[in-house]
Amino acid sequence: MNKKIKLLLSVLTIMAFSFTLTFSAFAADENLPTKIGIGIDTSIDDAGIMPTYVAVCPSAPNGKHYMDPKGTGAAYDVRNNNKLKFRGQAGQCRYCKLVLITQYNAFLPSTPYWGEYALWNPNYEVGTGVVMYTNEFGVSYNKNDEICKGFYFR
Repeated sequence: MNKKIKLLLSVLTIMAFSFTLTFSAFAADENLPTKIGIGIDTSIDDAGIMPTYVAVCPSAPNGKHYMDPKGTGAAYDVRNNNKLKFRGQAGQCRYCKLVLITQYNAFLPSTPYWGEYALWNPNYEVGTGVVMYTNEFGVSYNKNDEICKGFYFR
């Protein structure tokens, strides 16, 4: 009798776990990362020019990009058949909406440098988690270079 009860409990546990995974997968659709970048964003400004990137924020009071955290990010290189270039930490400027993904977490003061980074400005607020398709990549091994000095991480 004990063997039958143990077997029944095992089967019920496996079934309950399976249903939990199924419902979690359906619920996750609402939390998909925001996809931005070339071929995704077709927004063009009033002058008919696609957004560009500068180390100085044109909308912030002191010219720095004030970055709010946006969770993890994945940067894909459109020049290389949309191949994943790196994964890291995403942030967005609260003033001009520029999105930056850094290989190392720039929001941590102890991080000595960004490593690889990618930029794109979708001109709208992105959600948590960013998948970026871009050709704007760089590398920073020093937080005192001219690009890094233009950003403030909150």
